[in-house]
Amino acid sequence: RYVDGTEQRFLDRLPATRTWRIQLQRLSEADATLVRDFFRAVAGSSTSFRFQDPWTAEWMEPCWFRTDDLSLD
Repeated sequence: RYVDGTEQRFLDRLPATRTWRIQLQRLSEADATLVRDFFRAVAGSSTSFRFQDPWTAEWMEPCWFRTDDLSLD
């Protein structure tokens, strides 16, 4: 607040959010096991991790799974 009683405010902007939807239905059993193990290691949506954007090769972090349920069917 200024001496004359007026205020100046700034809008806090949140960083842009990216979402990847990854289809996992056609994985080999070995790849499915790797995905399940990783999902369990980060405890579903509880723990953040790094993800490499497949189109830009840029590493993104922090990333989270949106759900605690994993379906590979």
